[in-house]
Amino acid sequence: MKLFISLGIVLMTYDIFWQIKSLKENILKRPAFIASGMISLWFIDKTYLNIRFNSFLYGFLIGIVFLLTHVIIARRIKIKRKDINKGLVYTSLLIYVLELPAEKFLYRKIILLPLLKLLHPILAISITSVLFMIFHLRIK
Repeated sequence: MKLFISLGIVLMTYDIFWQIKSLKENILKRPAFIASGMISLWFIDKTYLNIRFNSFLYGFLIGIVFLLTHVIIARRIKIKRKDINKGLVYTSLLIYVLELPAEKFLYRKIILLPLLKLLHPILAISITSVLFMIFHLRIK
């Protein structure tokens, strides 16, 4: 398990410093990170995850509501038809279907739950939020 957590930290650091120059690089990078995360899930104790159907359903429905809200707001943004291509569609699918749920799973299930058992909820949420912010910084 420690090996996969270490691998995740290395991939996250690599992601911060790897400046993407093209959509093709982005499309190639995302599946590699997602696959490494999915492989590590095989080594996590299934009882630790404890995902109930109701929790999954609520999360899925909330995700759909946010996705629809995003689409409604985005309709006000003028995008030319020539700007939309297969690469953009594939990247969007990767982000919304795999990457965002996997990221939420990591922060809520893998990081936040153990911290809630060890620390006061405000401190646990603060630590998780700061980690989220640090991991999403782009260093230029």
